[in-house]
Amino acid sequence: MPGPTLMRNLNSTSTSATAQARKWAIVRLVLGQAQIIGAAMTLVFLIQIGASELTFWAAGASAALTLTSLVLFKSRWKRI
Repeated sequence: MPGPTLMRNLNSTSTSATAQARKWAIVRLVLGQAQIIGAAMTLVFLIQIGASELTFWAAGASAALTLTSLVLFKSRWKRI
């Protein structure tokens, strides 16, 4: 049976991994929400204003968020 020191070390390693996974989950959630809000804003601008500069900026920002999400998390999906 492992001693208390070994068990404490094993627990701290798993806690650290869990904390890191939780941080990445929060980042992923925030990026996802920003993408949804950006897409909704783009659609609203397109319907209400038409193809204006504001609509293109909103679409560009939403696309940038989507690309950022793909770059950050595509390699994480391959591991699962």
